[in-house]
Amino acid sequence: MSNTSTPSIALGSLSSTIPTSPPATSRVSTSTRNSASTTSTEQPTNEEIERKPWKYIGYKGYADILSSDSDFCIFRKFLSLNCRVALSLQDQVSALEEELDSLDKHYSKKSTEDTNNGSFRDDREDRTELVEKIHTKLAQYKEANLPSYDQDLIFSISDKRIDRFITFLILGVGTAMLITPIWILEVMVNPTRKLAVITVFIVAFLAMLSSVTVAKPFETLAATAAYSAVLMVFLQLGNAGGP
Repeated sequence: MSNTSTPSIALGSLSSTIPTSPPATSRVSTSTRNSASTTSTEQPTNEEIERKPWKYIGYKGYADILSSDSDFCIFRKFLSLNCRVALSLQDQVSALEEELDSLDKHYSKKSTEDTNNGSFRDDREDRTELVEKIHTKLAQYKEANLPSYDQDLIFSISDKRIDRFITFLILGVGTAMLITPIWILEVMVNPTRKLAVITVFIVAFLAMLSSVTVAKPFETLAATAAYSAVLMVFLQLGNAGGP
């Protein structure tokens, strides 16, 4: 009987010493309080943010501001630097091009060993390596951020159309400068006003010739004198036909 009663006593003592598990809610609440206290201590105050914006705001906050509106999202294009890099790459490609031309001339000489200059597969090793190097430099040159222009805003006009437009413009302005004074002088009766009209048209004609054409000063004065003589003829004709 002693052998059978011993296990029951041991099990009873073990059952009495095993602690009961605490409620799960108490553990969750304790961890929540700990995390909340830790978060509150980690969050900077407004005074700390104003004192150290480079630490608490930084480029993350700056990026958030820029992305908040499309008007804020403005960046430099570094056009001068891009052009400088493109010019450097252009010079390097030009040097490689000269080197390739030199190799082509060398392998095309009669004194050089026969080389198949029309095949890439059987090409010489040094020329193949040079072509690969040129390919790399050309890719870098094309990737250079050069200023681009909107193709929709670029349009071409032939020289014939421009010359035709200039011809019509000169004919139209010249005809207006001759016909308009005739009608004005025909309507006016006061000689002083007629002379004022002639003076205005002479000054306008001289200013137009000086600003539009590339004629020399004496040529401009000669053309203005001829125009003045024509206007004076109009004035005399108007006076002769008056009452």
